[in-house]
Amino acid sequence: MKVLIVVFSLAIIMLSSVSLAHAQARAVQVTNDDNAAAYSVLVIKQLGQQQWVVVANFDNEEVTGNVFNLDGSNPQFLRCDIGDPFPSDQSEVVGVDVQLSCWAAAACTAMPCGENAAWTFVGERAIPGSFFLP
Repeated sequence: MKVLIVVFSLAIIMLSSVSLAHAQARAVQVTNDDNAAAYSVLVIKQLGQQQWVVVANFDNEEVTGNVFNLDGSNPQFLRCDIGDPFPSDQSEVVGVDVQLSCWAAAACTAMPCGENAAWTFVGERAIPGSFFLP
């Protein structure tokens, strides 16, 4: 019985470390769009003390998604307008800052969301273009 408890405990520890590794993932993927000029970039990366899980749609010049604070506080929903046109050639992104004007909201607690999830302007931010690359 003690052996079973030890094996079970080790399995939980191993699964916890796998989950932690996935939570700290750094990944980028591009949508599969038949139109080469139209694409979105899906990003999971740490930016400062936050884990960003966002979709950058360069046709709409918008970044949307979630921002998780590494201090464990509540995540926020994020919507940003891309200020400067993003280079269509991904190789031109290195060394370029992407200017964002961002709004954030807390989770909606009941439908309809209404005032429960009001969007608040949180400021301008320059993000290195390389953030959107693998």
